[in-house]
Amino acid sequence: MLAMPAPNPRKLDARSFSPRDLRRLREDIAARYDELARRQQQVARYALDHPTEVALETVTVLAKRADVQPSSFVRFAQTFGYSGFS
Repeated sequence: MLAMPAPNPRKLDARSFSPRDLRRLREDIAARYDELARRQQQVARYALDHPTEVALETVTVLAKRADVQPSSFVRFAQTFGYSGFS
């Protein structure tokens, strides 16, 4: 499991950005991890540990593997400024 750094003082404001590259997205997830709801933290850990699967699998498959509801992945994506998860 990845160790998460201290939280970033930024508020969770999905309108402020939506990272367009994996490096920045990983940095933003790590920086904001402690501010996320418990299920979103679960999605974050899965996403950071399995980036290739997240890029290639369906939300249904990912949710089953991460042991969360598919809607958790959708809300997670929206938290980071994306319109949803596809």
